[in-house]
Amino acid sequence: MQRLQLAEGAPEGLEVWRLSLDLNAPVADEDDRLLSRAEWQRAQRLRHHADVVRAVATRAALRRLLSARTGVAPEKLVFTQNAYGKPALENADGPAFNVSHSGHVALIALAPGGAVGVDIERCRPEAELAPLQGLVLSPSEQLATHATASHCPLWSAGWLKRRCSKPWAWASLIICRRSRSLPL
Repeated sequence: MQRLQLAEGAPEGLEVWRLSLDLNAPVADEDDRLLSRAEWQRAQRLRHHADVVRAVATRAALRRLLSARTGVAPEKLVFTQNAYGKPALENADGPAFNVSHSGHVALIALAPGGAVGVDIERCRPEAELAPLQGLVLSPSEQLATHATASHCPLWSAGWLKRRCSKPWAWASLIICRRSRSLPL
């Protein structure tokens, strides 16, 4: 796991961690032991081995990071969810956190208070993005890029910026401010 260097101006205390996942490897026993029974059952319902590895490894990494900040053993942490399903620590004494994964990479964001969001999307050459362009990008953003696979990095940056639900969020390895129209 690697702590990412954030851009100048990032909020005080914000941390973003990158986890590289070996999706062909078996689930690590040390990760398996950290999950709650409910987390393990959710992971086991996934259809593909890669999805199970991704879910277990990412949740175990999150538990380790939160444990280091709360002093509670990783396997003893208890999570709750808000009305929208976003998880939080039950006792609310720890940092805000958010997780995203795509392909063989996971990102974990931690913030000392309030809320934090993180998102990562893998560019897929076969993706047909044009039909989604009007739903995701503002008119000026649509003019700046054509939503095709060859423009995937620009389109994804617009998509990630749109997903920012709080004033600051991690997007495509850039800290971005939310606004109606964002430069790509």
